[in-house]
Amino acid sequence: MLFDITPKNDVKDLFGREKEINLLKNSIKEPLTVIYGIRRTGKTSLLKSVLNSLETPYIIIDIRELFNESGSIRENEVSIKILNELKKNVKLLQKLKFLFNDMISRINGIEINNFKMNIDTSRRYKLNNILELINEIAFKTSSIFILAVDEAQYLKYGGRRYSNILAWAYDSLKNLHIIITGSEIGMLDDFIDIENPESPLFGRMLNDIKLDHFDRETSYNFLKKGFRELKIRVNDNDINSAVNTLDGIPGWLTYYGYNRAIRKIDNSGSINNVIEYSRKLIDLEIGKLISNSRDRYIAILEAIASGLNNWSSIKSYVAAKTGYISGTILNNHLTKLLKYGFIKKSEDKYSFEDPLLKLRFMSGGK
Repeated sequence: MLFDITPKNDVKDLFGREKEINLLKNSIKEPLTVIYGIRRTGKTSLLKSVLNSLETPYIIIDIRELFNESGSIRENEVSIKILNELKKNVKLLQKLKFLFNDMISRINGIEINNFKMNIDTSRRYKLNNILELINEIAFKTSSIFILAVDEAQYLKYGGRRYSNILAWAYDSLKNLHIIITGSEIGMLDDFIDIENPESPLFGRMLNDIKLDHFDRETSYNFLKKGFRELKIRVNDNDINSAVNTLDGIPGWLTYYGYNRAIRKIDNSGSINNVIEYSRKLIDLEIGKLISNSRDRYIAILEAIASGLNNWSSIKSYVAAKTGYISGTILNNHLTKLLKYGFIKKSEDKYSFEDPLLKLRFMSGGK
């Protein structure tokens, strides 16, 4: 169902992403693939749906989930997360059968009985050892294994340890292929940093797949098909009003369709529900970023939302709202907002990636 608000699991439920589906399918044979895209453009749906359509064994780990739990990314937590995902994948365990049992049980603290994995979480597990064993299993079964790392930019909080491990895996583990995704594109670029000679990943080749907003026509057709799928008649004026407000963000369009078709809410109520829901999510997502210098960050976002899109006008607005701000501090705040994907910059003009983020701050950010 197009209006399912959970991540899609089947490629037939992905709309308007035929190019990206083919790119990802073709990139599976390469050691490293990166999927970029701002929040709610469907990265996780693309990842899950394409991997489910293949015979290649895989697991997906969500790094943001780990970060939210502890506020850091400890190697042992990543290792246990991988082991737990392997444990949950009964189909995978059965496919690899006794080879998996024999090899994974080499790791102290793990017992395997009848395809059930028992993990002693009090022990420490080296990530390199786990990846090496998974690679060896894939090699001995003449296959590759996909490790997909969702929201991988949070690995940056572990310093260079994880980019070093990623570079080592790229060079040494030929049967382990890695896919990473990220919504905070600047942060993900900082983590990968393949063009920096001092980066562990410098010079490596990677496949990159970017998920953009839907254009106006695709947004309209997405809603039209979703309503037709559920045998709901919605007039073009209503659909166009939703497209005008939500501006091609697949997640917001899906939530609008869900409200309209499943919850049976009228057009204005459905749009307002999306706006209110987005406000809560945006406040949650941006809350940690602006916990320090909150008033200044809010003033910056208000300035951009009101159309003050160049550096000097933003600086004047922030100074009027919060008092003197140096150019260096303003640059630091703008850079952070850019890296986390809340704003974008083109030809020295700042604007919002997400139309509902702009709407959130147009009427004040308090």
